[in-house]
Amino acid sequence: MEMEIEINFSQWLQFVDTIGTTRLDISRLNEGINIVTLFVLSGLCHSKSAARRLIEQGGAYINKTRYKDTNYVVRDNRKDMAALLLGHGKKQCRLVLFK
Repeated sequence: MEMEIEINFSQWLQFVDTIGTTRLDISRLNEGINIVTLFVLSGLCHSKSAARRLIEQGGAYINKTRYKDTNYVVRDNRKDMAALLLGHGKKQCRLVLFK
């Protein structure tokens, strides 16, 4: 299952200074990145086991959509830039910029 990334990179640049931001290479997104790995790389979870628990318990969000499948792969075929807003519960969030 592929996820359609709806958030425009330029729209999220305004939030770079106000919320935590992680930058990853766009090739990671093109190849597909497991949701568990994504939450660890973003810094929202300190370990893969913590990320799995978060996802299984329904506390993981990508672009305001809840995900409960730890096998979900985030993938997009953009060639230039993309951004994802990851959420941990209702209060913590992290912007992941792919370039």
